[in-house]
Amino acid sequence: MIARNAISTGRGAFGLRALRTLCMAALLFALATPASARAASQVPGTPLAPGQTRGVVGGEVVDLVYSVEVKTASVLVATVTGAAGSELGLYLFPPGAESIQTEVPITSSARPGGLQRVSALIRTPGVYFLNVNGRNTDRPREFILSLRVQPDTTPPEFVALEPRPRSPSESVCVRIVARDAVSGVSRVGIRSATSDLPPSWIPYTGTREYCARLSTGDGDRRIDVLVENGVGLVRTVGATVVIDDTPPSVRSTAPQQGATSVLARPRISWSFTEPVRLSASPRASVFATDQLGRPLGGEVLLAPGRQFATWVPDDRVAAGTTVIASLTGIVDDAGNPSLPIDTLEVIRKQASTLSVRVLRVRAQRVTFEYTASRSLLGRSMSIEGLVGGEWQGIRAFEAESTAGTFSVERGISERIRIRWLGDDIVVPALSKSRPLP
Repeated sequence: MIARNAISTGRGAFGLRALRTLCMAALLFALATPASARAASQVPGTPLAPGQTRGVVGGEVVDLVYSVEVKTASVLVATVTGAAGSELGLYLFPPGAESIQTEVPITSSARPGGLQRVSALIRTPGVYFLNVNGRNTDRPREFILSLRVQPDTTPPEFVALEPRPRSPSESVCVRIVARDAVSGVSRVGIRSATSDLPPSWIPYTGTREYCARLSTGDGDRRIDVLVENGVGLVRTVGATVVIDDTPPSVRSTAPQQGATSVLARPRISWSFTEPVRLSASPRASVFATDQLGRPLGGEVLLAPGRQFATWVPDDRVAAGTTVIASLTGIVDDAGNPSLPIDTLEVIRKQASTLSVRVLRVRAQRVTFEYTASRSLLGRSMSIEGLVGGEWQGIRAFEAESTAGTFSVERGISERIRIRWLGDDIVVPALSKSRPLP
């Protein structure tokens, strides 16, 4: 068996030529090293129990190997502290290791100085090997080797487990808080309770949501949530989640596509098939412009129950403006994005009203009084009469004020009304009809 070369202070990758040179140097060193020193560096090594032991390494004795029997899954922690001026290394090898020269250590510590520490989560019982490497070539140095082997016989425990109320099958999420005082929590897993497949394992990184993909299908679903500690012990807890793979869609809008609004700040509402959320801010959830592409500021408000989203503009919108609104970023409680939402166009116009009544009746003519909203001032009205069951135009007049009169010949029709046909700015208006005495 070949002892460790005193200059071998690290364990990296060597080129073929370097490896051959190292092996030749090690062979010459072994032939020149006393048998007692070579024996100290060989496995199986000196049995070592938990606690502290003292030793000397360095100079001619480059390595000391100790065997540690671990009977059950445990946390192994070893610390070596050398005397002043020490340059030490500490390496842990697996069961069955035949040579510290050729085996790859489980873990190691070879920082500058004489204080080194290694720790390992031991899942498989067996005899492990600790190698204390003395890098001092001038003379030996004393050291103290401390060993702690703490068995871990219980799986981790859940502190909190909170599934999302609704999740899509592609991302079923659970907020998990777990702990294990001995070997720590290494990973978590989520799977359907009826599945025979292994869970989707995720490294445990502390309190947060952990998500996994399950089979598709809406409805209640029983799941298993698993946590595993550092030595492989697993605890499983069941939970119920609601799988929702159906995206929300628009049921209706108000106003409807192409409709007219007489509100100075026209509101546009979308009704959805289920409660929804905004994935963006209320101001970024709608892109609204006028017919010339100029942006219209506003924000989206969700009504109680969250099945109605309403865009409210910041300022008054000029009559004659076509509001073009695109709603974006709508998701349901499971996180499913909505089906595509059509861009909605609503025309903003001024309201208008007309009314008419009989003012006086004379032998040949009847005088009517009308009232009109201010939006109709200067606009041409049409006087209509009912003749033989059909409305016919009698004449037109211009509304010079919000109230005025006009007269028509008796017997010209059965009833009288006035109409405003509407334009790009003002909506149409029609008065109630009055009998012509």
